[in-house]
Amino acid sequence: GQDHADSGHFNIYYKGPLTVTSGIYEGTGGGYNSDHDREYLKRSVSGNTMLVYDPSEQFSYYGDPKGNDGGQRMVNSGREPDNLTDIMTNGYETGEVLAHEIGPFETNPEYAYIKGDLTKAYSEKVTGYTRSMVYLNLFDADHPVSLLAFDNITSSDPTFDKTWLLHMVDEPVIDDNETT
Repeated sequence: GQDHADSGHFNIYYKGPLTVTSGIYEGTGGGYNSDHDREYLKRSVSGNTMLVYDPSEQFSYYGDPKGNDGGQRMVNSGREPDNLTDIMTNGYETGEVLAHEIGPFETNPEYAYIKGDLTKAYSEKVTGYTRSMVYLNLFDADHPVSLLAFDNITSSDPTFDKTWLLHMVDEPVIDDNETT
């Protein structure tokens, strides 16, 4: 399989995509393995993830230096594992599900909950990181669902800038304290 540096990323789809991975495999910026693919699409900056910027951090993809986007580490420098032993010993683990629940009925749930530990997706710059998400079925035609995301992140240096990313298809409309 492929590995993008986007552990914990999520998309929202309702009558079409609302939030997305913002990079593309084909197009003006080139195709698979192009600069766009290696410098953007496969990096944390293209997903709905957290960035933690350590100015001294260095990234590489297949041994080639890449820009510092503040994102997750490039697992094994972008190389895919050769076998199960490779997966278990070369740092491919990037997260762990700590809790999950759907209820009260799986076929028409009122809620779905997941919490994951994403600390291992990052270099030593992140000493702790959990992401929790709750989907609420509001059973309302005008506002059918709500998604709540909560990140608890600690960096090894409190001065490292932290950025929460949310890539949308359309530019949001901000009216007073309401964003649509």
